Amino acid sequence: NKYYTGTAFSMIPFFTVAHIYAKNSKFLADGYSKPYQFMANFASVFYLLFGCLGIYFLLRRYHIDRIFIAIVLCMLVFGTDVSYFTYVLTPFSHVFSFAIVAWMLLYAKKWADEHSAKNFIVFCLFLGWAVMIRPTNILVLAFVPFMFTGTQLFFLRLKQLFTKQWKHLLLGLGVFMLFLGFQLWNVHNQ
Repeated sequence: NKYYTGTAFSMIPFFTVAHIYAKNSKFLADGYSKPYQFMANFASVFYLLFGCLGIYFLLRRYHIDRIFIAIVLCMLVFGTDVSYFTYVLTPFSHVFSFAIVAWMLLYAKKWADEHSAKNFIVFCLFLGWAVMIRPTNILVLAFVPFMFTGTQLFFLRLKQLFTKQWKHLLLGLGVFMLFLGFQLWNVHNQ
């Protein structure tokens, strides 16, 4: 299996609901019957909305008016392929990447603004999840410096992370490695 485990990981709650329903109904509990397909579609729509919510909160942190955020979200949903991957090519990883990267960027911005350990660790969680969906999602790290108000602040925060707050860095790396470790464990088992 050449695909990464992040999409399947993202769909676990929806698959579980479908499996419980299928076991208690006339449908086969085989992972392919109608309840599973319905919940796969539902998962895609959920992650589209979850991603839009993340983008909304991110843009609100920049004090952008709600009307402009609504326009941006409409352009994202209807002007890109994300709606196609939500409604037509349902189980593909694109909509899941969209949602998780949106929340990852939100927590990068929160960490840039508030400099709290919690925000950094949640950022690392979403980063690990995004990389587990698609390893190329790690390239989104290139946008993290733009979440800060200036280059000096970015480098100051990095310096603090490696010197004074190295425990936060280790915890964040540990959270990131949980996701990466799950992917490596899956490849090893295959």
